[in-house]
Amino acid sequence: AMFVCMKWLVVGRAKESTYGMWDAFVQQNFFMWRLISWYMPVMYLLGGSLAQNPILRALGLRIGRRSLISELHNYFDVDLLTLGSDVVLHRPRWQLHTFEDRVLKLYCTTVGDGAMISNSQIVGGADVQAGAIVL
Repeated sequence: AMFVCMKWLVVGRAKESTYGMWDAFVQQNFFMWRLISWYMPVMYLLGGSLAQNPILRALGLRIGRRSLISELHNYFDVDLLTLGSDVVLHRPRWQLHTFEDRVLKLYCTTVGDGAMISNSQIVGGADVQAGAIVL
C-alpha cells in the first residue's frame, strides 16, 4: 500500500507525452524507480495469480477481467498499458518509454482481448491485436 500511495503522490498518472531530461516528471519517475524494492516482494508473492490485478490497477494499469500476468519484473509505465480481458502475459518485459537526446518519450500500448505473450518485449506504441499469440 505504501508504494501505491507514493506512486500517486510523487508521480501521478503518466500520459503519452514527451518530457525534457530535467523536467520534474522525469526526476519524480527516477525517484520511484529507485523504490521498486518496496513493491517487488509483494508482486513475487502474488505473481501468477489474479490477486495481483487489484494492485496493478491501483498503480494505473488498465486490465480486463480474468487477465493473468506471471513473473512480472517491473511496474514501470503501467499507466500507459491497457490489457484486454482473458490476456495472458508470461515473463513480460515492457518498456513503453524511450529516452532519446535527453528527452523522455512515453507511448500508450494496448494488448487486445485473448492475446497471449510469453518471454517477449512489449514496446511503447504497440497494438497487439485480440487473439494474437507472441512467443
